[in-house]
Amino acid sequence: HAAANMIPLVASNRVGVEYTQYTDHRSHITFYGSSLIVDATGEIKIQADSSR
Repeated sequence: HAAANMIPLVASNRVGVEYTQYTDHRSHITFYGSSLIVDATGEIKIQADSSR
């Protein structure tokens, strides 16, 4: 989307697992990290690995 709109993009995502307790069961969501910065042409300038 950065290249299509010619704007830089910053995307962040946390890392880890979040657990939620519902009334009858327990659920979880896994977050994989991999935050990144993309320039206006769509080129990835920097990307964190999945542990950050």
